Amino acid sequence: MHVESLLPFWEATLGEFFDVWGVRLSSECLAAYCVGDDAVVTVYVDGRHVSGDPRLVPLRDHDSIAVVFGTPAEQPTSFPGFDWSHFR
Repeated sequence: MHVESLLPFWEATLGEFFDVWGVRLSSECLAAYCVGDDAVVTVYVDGRHVSGDPRLVPLRDHDSIAVVFGTPAEQPTSFPGFDWSHFR
């Protein structure tokens, strides 16, 4: 995705991205799926778990963001990397 703003210090967030698409995102719910029966909403940035409010995750150049809903056993154990050097 590409993000631009006329405001010099504005930083887009994952929550704003989901709002544009009309999809619910919170620490409790991803779209129609809400926590329960050990299922949770988890966010990973570049393969690293991000704690806290997923809506506040900043959208930065070349970040790989995964939003996952499921039980701990369903969480990914690794993430594929991406070589951005071909696009610079």
